[in-house]
Amino acid sequence: MTSLLAPIEATPYVGGTPPGHITVSAAGVQVLIKDNLSSAVDPAVTDDSDSDYSVTSRWTNTTADREFVCLDAAVGAAVWTETTAGGAPGGSDTELQYNNDGAFGGLTNVVYNDASSVITIGFADELSGLVGSGTDIDAADLTIKVPVSTGSADPGMVIIQTTDAGTTGSTPQTLRDRFRFDGARIEVLNSGNSVFLGENAGLVDNLTNNRNVFIGSSAGVVNTAGDRNVAIGVAALGANVTGDFNVAIGDRALVAYVGNSSIAIGRNTLAASTGPGTNVAIGQRAMEDTVTGANNIAIGTLALASCLANDNVAVGASAVSACTTGVDNFGLGGGAVGGLTTGDGNIGVGRGVLTALTEGDDNQAYGANAGDNITTGSLNIVFGADVLTQSATADSQITIGNLITGNATATGTTAAAGSMGIGTFAFSTGTTLGVLCFPDNTADPAPAADTACFYANDVGGTNVTPFATDEANNVEPCVPFAEAVTLGVGVTTFVADASLVTVTGDGGANTIATITGARAFAGSRVVLLFVDALVTITDDDTHAANSVDLAGAATNFVSADDTTLELIHNGTSWYEISRSVN
Repeated sequence: MTSLLAPIEATPYVGGTPPGHITVSAAGVQVLIKDNLSSAVDPAVTDDSDSDYSVTSRWTNTTADREFVCLDAAVGAAVWTETTAGGAPGGSDTELQYNNDGAFGGLTNVVYNDASSVITIGFADELSGLVGSGTDIDAADLTIKVPVSTGSADPGMVIIQTTDAGTTGSTPQTLRDRFRFDGARIEVLNSGNSVFLGENAGLVDNLTNNRNVFIGSSAGVVNTAGDRNVAIGVAALGANVTGDFNVAIGDRALVAYVGNSSIAIGRNTLAASTGPGTNVAIGQRAMEDTVTGANNIAIGTLALASCLANDNVAVGASAVSACTTGVDNFGLGGGAVGGLTTGDGNIGVGRGVLTALTEGDDNQAYGANAGDNITTGSLNIVFGADVLTQSATADSQITIGNLITGNATATGTTAAAGSMGIGTFAFSTGTTLGVLCFPDNTADPAPAADTACFYANDVGGTNVTPFATDEANNVEPCVPFAEAVTLGVGVTTFVADASLVTVTGDGGANTIATITGARAFAGSRVVLLFVDALVTITDDDTHAANSVDLAGAATNFVSADDTTLELIHNGTSWYEISRSVN
């Protein structure tokens, strides 16, 4: 009888029954393959060809009921694959499966509905077995519960819990609810009524009743006991520890601040401010370089960007942006008062107003680009778009629409002194419409100190006709309200340029036939006050030019000390109104 098996070439195994099996090689030669069918452990990478194992060797772990086959017997890198994986499902129908010590197990509380493609998670005993003696649980441990029973304390909610940080070892930590999803609402719990969202946001908050909102990486990162703050953005309010009532919205908004009640909205707004002063900055980089300034308001990109002082208001992109130590300035409009560095009390309303001003104080400009030429002047007032002052460095200039100009200013309750021109920068005659003069002005022509008058030029601008208001608010030619006249030898006429003229006669006596001067116009009144008995006013009933028609019969007026004679002009001559002896 002929054997069906080819000769066995493998070396016979010494030690009893060969623990292997016979196979046939590709050349048709029978080969003995080593197996291990009674091990208590799984094969390792060192169970390799040096240990006489080869491809197709089998290994059985009788303790764990697992079988393996060798796919690669390379020295020190043997590859064994389990052949017993799979098997019958564990648990009940619809339960998700897991590896239960080499066999399938069913998750009782995690089930899948194939019809609706919904996974349901629920724990009848929500935290049972999670915490116990000898178990270390750190802040990273959490559990998710979805109560499915109507008898649950939180029906229909998803709750995320974490343990308190800081307790380790065998002492169990307390699990606390952190987030509760109730319908469309997300509730943050056990955080001191605070909300923290983002890496390291509110990292060291003491979780007492601080009522903070920190959203963004490192937002409010070092805050411990600060109360009712809002920080939204990377590193927003990043240095605050105990400050209260701050609002920081934007990347690095209020990043260095440690005070109270400041508002910063926009990237890098109030980024350098350390406090404790209170400021409001809205707009990218608004008040970016402010360190200790207080009581400032900046609205607009780069508004008050360099401000280091107090009590400034800037509304508009780059408004008052260069101001460093100036205080009490107000800029409304893009670039308004944008070049000011150290001046105080300036007001600019309109785009580009007072942009060249660097050091002046108490200037005012209203209208786009108004006063844009002023550099260091102070106490200037400008009204009108693109209206400029005559001088860039002078003080106390007034310009209204380039029509009315002046240099009359005052502060407090002090009456204004100076001049105002209409249609000119120069306070003088010429091609102007006129010059309005106030007491103590230096204009040309200059009336007396107690006069308010207006010099109106004719069309050609060569003649000046002055007008004024008298003590009774009557409009009259512009003359002094009072003057004194001393008559010379043999004088028979004199000039009356005021409404009250004190007359002193010559020692040889004077007989006056006519009175001329600025008061000689229709409706004008003049009171003559005599201090001696040396003057005689001639009565002229013919009404010759500037003659005097006295009351009653043709009788002359003879002066005496403290006598008065009041006259009125009809446009040709004078008429007596009254006389008195005092």
